[in-house]
Amino acid sequence: NNNKSNNNINTTIRQATILDGFPRTVQQAEHMYNDSSWRTNFPIDMVLHIDVPPTICKEKMLGRRYCTLCRTWYNISNVRTDQFCMPPTLPSNNKKDDKDNDLDAKTKSCGNNAKCDPSIYWTKRDDDTPDIIDFRMKEYRERTEQIVNYFENLGLIRRFVPYNGILDMPILEALVKKEMLDKEEKQWNNGRE
Repeated sequence: NNNKSNNNINTTIRQATILDGFPRTVQQAEHMYNDSSWRTNFPIDMVLHIDVPPTICKEKMLGRRYCTLCRTWYNISNVRTDQFCMPPTLPSNNKKDDKDNDLDAKTKSCGNNAKCDPSIYWTKRDDDTPDIIDFRMKEYRERTEQIVNYFENLGLIRRFVPYNGILDMPILEALVKKEMLDKEEKQWNNGRE
């Protein structure tokens, strides 16, 4: 009875932990993978590599804005290439049809607060400049490639390209859940043998 076994599996899935931006060095990765305490308490099931070209990352980073009125992050960058379609994330004007979601409309509703003016309330990170972003991206690539290669050699890397930006996050979530369920089912079936 396959349905009954799936129900048992679903109720026995363990909690998962996601580490974002860690490890930052190959030495940390090796310690995480080889240390018995880490392996017991935080076994590494997979390593997600969200793979976005540097030019797209830079454009999105340069578009980050923070509204000091509603304390929400937005992004004014509108990435449209042959493969990528990442529209800006802007406040809604609370209309059902929000086709006019651009910065020219100075009276957009900002979160749940009163109308705001992006030229007054929106700020940009001091380090979101082309030169600083280029430096950070170079440093990231130099460090991350080694870590990705390490985990790839262990068969743990799962690459995901979010062609539609944050709109693709439900797809990523479904893929991760499916892989975790498949792994739990395999372990459960191995335990029955």
